[in-house]
Amino acid sequence: MHCLADVEGFKTVITIGNFDGVHTGHQSLVKKVIERAQVNNCKSVVITFNMHPYHLLYPEMKPYLLTSSSNKERRLIDLGIDYVCPLEFTPELSEMSANDFLKDIIIDHLNAVEVVIGYDARFGKDREGDYSFLKKMEETYNYKTIFVDSQKNDDDVVSSSLMRALLRDGNLGRATELMGYHYGYQGTVVRGKQIGHRINFPTLNIVPLAEHQLIPATGIYLSRVKIEGILYWGATNIGYSPTIKTEQKLEVEMFVFDFDRDIYGQNIEIEFIQRLRSEEKFASIDELIEQIGEDVKYAKSLIPLYKN
Repeated sequence: MHCLADVEGFKTVITIGNFDGVHTGHQSLVKKVIERAQVNNCKSVVITFNMHPYHLLYPEMKPYLLTSSSNKERRLIDLGIDYVCPLEFTPELSEMSANDFLKDIIIDHLNAVEVVIGYDARFGKDREGDYSFLKKMEETYNYKTIFVDSQKNDDDVVSSSLMRALLRDGNLGRATELMGYHYGYQGTVVRGKQIGHRINFPTLNIVPLAEHQLIPATGIYLSRVKIEGILYWGATNIGYSPTIKTEQKLEVEMFVFDFDRDIYGQNIEIEFIQRLRSEEKFASIDELIEQIGEDVKYAKSLIPLYKN
């Protein structure tokens, strides 16, 4: 990841925030940063954090996250940002005043000539650093503040908390629309109980790499996965497999079409494309097998809709 030292020597236009999910609201803010950087012949910079501040400040309220630090940086760079500066959110940083943060990091380290601030962005102790604070300090540090209001879609304010709620409720279609891409994450393939092999639907059991990764609502999903750079389609069950398992353990198990290799221990990236149905408990394993066959058939029929 880029650090503050990488940016020293350049004049910059910066923004600051968690950017969890890098959804369409974030993308609008990033677009403004890039636009202003081009006007000012500067580098564009996003200041973010390597963990959500709530994980330190309010551990009982810590949210499950939409993007790992590495995925967040990748998405921001793909949007055209020159530098991503992920700060380690430590107790010391949480106690830094907004003025010290502005002077030491934004001005002295990053040479900011403009600060683009979103409607809900805050920094510094007690969240003092907001738009009004930045406007008040403009003459002191010789920069300009640009405010970007919330983005709305059908009266919904686009936010990370809304994305989390939609995914938890199984409203994948709406979440995809507001995120601007298909939700997914990186995970490790671990060995399960091999039940899928015994019923002729072998699955990859995928455990998220990132701690506190948000898992969508239980159910069956059309999904795709990148394995060693190659994209495969499949059907994924998120849930507890109540027909064949008794322990209450949430698992993500993907039946990958046209794939029959053992890749235990490998890291892969899964995307959830469309939710097909909710998870059910069947009267028998034969009923379950029949339904899985229907799910696979339905999932395969949908692939042409998403190939382009």
